[in-house]
Amino acid sequence: MKWYLIVVFICISLIMTTCMSSLEKCLFSSLAHFLIGSFIFLELGCRSCLYIFEINSLSIASFAIIFSHSEGCLFILLIVSFVVQKFLILIRSHLFIFAFISITLGAGS
Repeated sequence: MKWYLIVVFICISLIMTTCMSSLEKCLFSSLAHFLIGSFIFLELGCRSCLYIFEINSLSIASFAIIFSHSEGCLFILLIVSFVVQKFLILIRSHLFIFAFISITLGAGS
């Protein structure tokens, strides 16, 4: 019975490793697409807003103010994605440790 449990824990650990790797790749590729899309959307949104108000010339200071807010939001999004990645790696390592302890304690008795 204990060998079946050990095999199940090893299989779960291997499946978790594969899933985590796929999830990390998916997160980073979708994050890059989202960041590029957000930047283009914000740029086009600011330009159309300026045309509505009939402001054709944009000073460097106001341009910096407009995009500093969007860059701050994108930076926060990037930090959150790294925190999620670290959290998923932590879950994977704890699952491996749990399987290792189960194997060690099961082999001793």
